[in-house]
Amino acid sequence: MGVLFWFLVKSILSSLIGQSFYKWFQKTKYGIWWDAKLAALLDKVTNKHDDAVTKKAQIDMFEEPKRVPPIRKDGGPGK
Repeated sequence: MGVLFWFLVKSILSSLIGQSFYKWFQKTKYGIWWDAKLAALLDKVTNKHDDAVTKKAQIDMFEEPKRVPPIRKDGGPGK
């Protein structure tokens, strides 16, 4: 039980230190540059995902629908 307590304390302290560091870092010259680069990368990734979803929807629009075989009332071929 003591090990879990120390892991909990460690995670809380790490998050507090990390959060305070980021608050300071985002105001620096390199922090502003880093945020801009990260935002550009995430925008690029999400736009590619949106383009792929749109392209798949357009391709699916022209494909024939999949045919579902009818359900047999007599129990199927094993009967």
